Amino acid sequence: MGSRKAIFLAAGLFAAGLSPALAGDRLSCAADDAALSASFELQFNDQDGGRLEHIRGAIDTRQAGVPESLRHLDLTSQMLSQYWTDDRTMKIRLLARAYGDLGMDVVEIAAVLQRQAGDAGLYRGRYDLTAFRVPPSARGNAAPQPLASATAAIACSPRQQFALAN
Repeated sequence: MGSRKAIFLAAGLFAAGLSPALAGDRLSCAADDAALSASFELQFNDQDGGRLEHIRGAIDTRQAGVPESLRHLDLTSQMLSQYWTDDRTMKIRLLARAYGDLGMDVVEIAAVLQRQAGDAGLYRGRYDLTAFRVPPSARGNAAPQPLASATAAIACSPRQQFALAN
């Protein structure tokens, strides 16, 4: 990957109100729709109240307008900019950035999932994909230019098999 396509991964892990129910668990998450295909795993620590300690997997974006350099993301824990979970709700936010001649391109994927009644391990919800560009001359002085956005279903489960409901 050349310097024009170097991806800066947003850090700054934020956590609050973590669910002891997730302690030591691994959740497999998936989405597959017109905007993207995602398959990734969240690993929670069995100490510290179930802190999310690792993410791995991939997201392939199909949404028109997403820059080529950010269409395929190999997920790492450094891309996880925020997460929050309690006994019923899980929120995650992933960020990826790429720098080029046109400025800084950013893809943000934020998901809010609810634990399903009757199945303590299954979470279903929606994700929001947003892509935007900050031109070199506008950094700090102008609003980012929107490039793409999409919203669709996502699900996470300790089991590998589940059906998505759009």
